[in-house]
Amino acid sequence: MNAIHRVGFGGAGQAGINFFDPSKTSASNIQLDDAIREGIGDLGNIAASGDGNSGDNGTAIAIAGLRNQTSLSGETETLEAFYNTLLGEVGAKSKEAQTMAENHRLFTSQIENRRQGGTGSFPQR
Repeated sequence: MNAIHRVGFGGAGQAGINFFDPSKTSASNIQLDDAIREGIGDLGNIAASGDGNSGDNGTAIAIAGLRNQTSLSGETETLEAFYNTLLGEVGAKSKEAQTMAENHRLFTSQIENRRQGGTGSFPQR
C-alpha cells in the first residue's frame, strides 16, 4: 500500500508520502505515517490522485484494487479471500468453544445430579 501511496498525489500536489509508518506494520503496532496522522485535520497528505489533478482518483482506485491481488499465501490468495477464510475459521472455533462449554455444563450438571441422587442411599452400619 505504501508503494502505491508514495507515487500518488495529495491535495496540495505533494507525492512521496507513506500511508503507514514503515517501522510500525505488525498487527500490534500498525500506525499511520506521521505525515498522514498529523495532517488528519485536513487529510491533505492522503494521496488519492494518480496524476496530481483535482478530481482524479487513480491512486485511490489502485489502493482499493489491492484487495483483489493475489499477494498472500505464496501469491495464491487475495486479501479478501484470506479475510473471508479467517472469519470462517474464527466462526468455527467460536462455535466449537460454545459447544465445548455447553457439553462441560451438561456434564457438570449430570455429575451433580448423580451425587445428589446418591445421598442417603447407602446402607447404615
